[in-house]
Amino acid sequence: MRRLPLFILVDASGSMAGEAIQATNVALETLYSALRSDPQALESVHISVISFANQCSVIAPLSELGETAVPTLEICPSGPSHLGTALRFLCKQIGTEVRRGSGQSRGDWLPIVFIMSDGRISDCLNANRWIARLRSLGCQKIIGCAAGPYSAPDRLSTVCDEVIILDTADASRFAAYLRWVSRATSSSLDTELNLPPPPPERQIAL
Repeated sequence: MRRLPLFILVDASGSMAGEAIQATNVALETLYSALRSDPQALESVHISVISFANQCSVIAPLSELGETAVPTLEICPSGPSHLGTALRFLCKQIGTEVRRGSGQSRGDWLPIVFIMSDGRISDCLNANRWIARLRSLGCQKIIGCAAGPYSAPDRLSTVCDEVIILDTADASRFAAYLRWVSRATSSSLDTELNLPPPPPERQIAL
């Protein structure tokens, strides 16, 4: 079966301390649980988790959903949030880890990217540069997840297709969105997901 690569960039900078990183860890647990409950996703989804502050670290390499433990993220207390650096790193990971199709075989589905952050980015110009490169690689969806009570979802919206506001008090709303993405894997065409209308209970930053 063709793989659906799902890359998760997690902000581990100092501004994520407290409720923001807690919301992110809850979201990661919810993401894994929601996808593992779907047989189609369990067979096709491969997940990689990458944390970033002023540098990047691969917390979980691209692996089958069922073989990957749910990571627990910790912050870098004094680290700035260099999203541009993380996007550059991700472009390299996609270039080496995502299988491209050929005349003899079908490659992976186009990857989906989640960016979990409070949106307090330290290198906005560099982030805009590398998000353009990321899109040129064929990512079919870039989803921002705004974490914490002091998040800046409007900043995430400049680099993401859409932004979900994470809520530690109601993780079921995030799970509903993930089920929506997961259901789309069973109706995928050759090059992209045809997403149905999103669930009304999701929280979107406008």
